[in-house]
Amino acid sequence: YWEAQYGLAMAALQLSATGDRDSSAMFLDSASAAINRFVEATPDPVPSDKQAVVRAVMSLAMNATSGWLSHSPSDTKKAMAVLDKIAELGVSRAHVRSAESALRLRINVLNSDAHETIDLIGQSLSANTIDSDLAASLTFLADHLESQYTKLATTDDRSTADRLGAHLANIYDRLLEYHGRQASGLQYETEVALRRRLASIQNRMGKSELSLPHYLWLVDNVPHEKSADILRGLALAYEGTDAMGEAVVIWQRLKKGLRTGSNDWVEACFHLIDCQMELGEYDLSYKLLNILLIQVPDALQGKWGVQIAEIKERIKMTVPPISDINNGDAEDQLDTSMAEMPGHAEKHQKAGAGNEAE
Repeated sequence: YWEAQYGLAMAALQLSATGDRDSSAMFLDSASAAINRFVEATPDPVPSDKQAVVRAVMSLAMNATSGWLSHSPSDTKKAMAVLDKIAELGVSRAHVRSAESALRLRINVLNSDAHETIDLIGQSLSANTIDSDLAASLTFLADHLESQYTKLATTDDRSTADRLGAHLANIYDRLLEYHGRQASGLQYETEVALRRRLASIQNRMGKSELSLPHYLWLVDNVPHEKSADILRGLALAYEGTDAMGEAVVIWQRLKKGLRTGSNDWVEACFHLIDCQMELGEYDLSYKLLNILLIQVPDALQGKWGVQIAEIKERIKMTVPPISDINNGDAEDQLDTSMAEMPGHAEKHQKAGAGNEAE
């Protein structure tokens, strides 16, 4: 009966990975129940020839815990129950200690507020290096942490947001270092994913000078048809480093590849106008603003309405009436101003090619 629970738990875990959401939960429940029965029936002391079975069930318990956390939505209560139950065994858990610690980190972070999360992540990153279990847990928690950061960034608690953002950037840096240490080396897909996340969080924290090298690497290494979001990030990074001329080039090429009137297209128009203002091209900015309002009459009521209204107020110069503005002339003037930027064509040839993605 005792050893049969090991077999039941193993079979249930295997089945939980093959079914849909509901059947997965059913089999995880079966595996957790089998682990409970195993612990309760374990003899004390454990015979020396049965120690291997106990260690195997401990490993299954780690898998069951991970299963509950990966389930949608994560069930931290059932995950913690499995870990607490296996802790009742009077046998060394040294071979699962790292996995157990990393899983408890996941549970604690999912159950914590932002301030507690910052402390938990800070403690986990205090080690000189991270192992495979911690790397897996940090990867698992990335979306949750970014969601917390997004919520904080919209509040007045900027200092807490910055602390969490710094931890996120540290996580991605450490994961890049960890994967680079593996025998197989840093895999392309992993590096692209981590650099995307790292560059994005650095941009959002106002550290564009740090994100820029990552975006330039991504532009060089990601196929153009998959690089629209990278080009957007690159343009924002240029803005953040006051390289408005370079930003204009990227926004204009993105705009040409986007559907006129879409939110992304309006965003590109807004940034083009804003960058031209920063470059002192006030007349061109005004023309581009009015072209935007002609092509998208409800732009002031859309997603970027507030920003467009604000920039409209910043333009303080006498200009021709809207009806006298020739769309083609303004677009030609913009293309001409781009062409006159020293070295822009060579520098951004590769970066601009990705606008066809959208």
